[in-house]
Amino acid sequence: MFSKCLGKFPLDIDNLYADLAQLHESDYIPAYSEYTIGSWRTAILMNQEGDSSSGEVIEYAGSAQATPLAKKLPHIMQVLSETFNMATIKLARIATIKKYGLILPHIDFVTFSKPCKRYNIALISNDRCISIEEQTAYSMRSGEIWDLDATHPHSAANFSDEDRVSLIIDLEPIDNEKDYFNHPDKLAAAEPIRFIEREPLPAELKEHYLALAALMTRHNYRDILAMVAKLPFLWQMELTDVFEITQQICHRSGDRLLIDNIAKTKHAFLHERATDPVSGIL
Repeated sequence: MFSKCLGKFPLDIDNLYADLAQLHESDYIPAYSEYTIGSWRTAILMNQEGDSSSGEVIEYAGSAQATPLAKKLPHIMQVLSETFNMATIKLARIATIKKYGLILPHIDFVTFSKPCKRYNIALISNDRCISIEEQTAYSMRSGEIWDLDATHPHSAANFSDEDRVSLIIDLEPIDNEKDYFNHPDKLAAAEPIRFIEREPLPAELKEHYLALAALMTRHNYRDILAMVAKLPFLWQMELTDVFEITQQICHRSGDRLLIDNIAKTKHAFLHERATDPVSGIL
């Protein structure tokens, strides 16, 4: 696995929940929601212009500016500034996967002159909140700081009854990773990664899923895609097989629109992000 856990973020749980309670539905934007089944939303705390309505990851000169939403979260912003070198941050946002939400397998296509760094700090998580990178499934603990390599196929799901909340920060490319932190030697040590063991996908079960072609229509296409996308969280398999299996279902259905649609979706999610990737999804 290319992603790694770096340590613990020093949060006070009472102050954390007090901060998050200040965010309202209108504070969130649907940036990159085309990659989700269910509800994924983000609240922007820092970006180029200090504009809470803009959540795109872009390259620019200079440091990020705090948005008005950042003032609602004094504890999170205090710990962020005490832990990280704020001059290196390009984008900071709260990202929430609502209960039973799912992020479809994808690769992040961020065009920077040099690869940028992305950290995911799990603010609220539990063992029913699962992430997958390629074939490896794991569960982040609340407070863990993860160095995410989003250039490989990855996915995440929340199978619990509470929202999974993360603080995601994108940072300027620099040579020494320790320079992202104010006091790297004082970072609390990481616990062993909580991996999720699964058995290989049985061939007969795969065939049952392929038989969904008899039921697939343009109205339930996304429902069947969601069913297939949950398979890697239950069985050991490549994330890219989600699209392979769905393509086979579409081909068996004989519906040319569905066949073309899943091909466009697979290309946009795994090979080259389209200008409007949601146009490839019914």
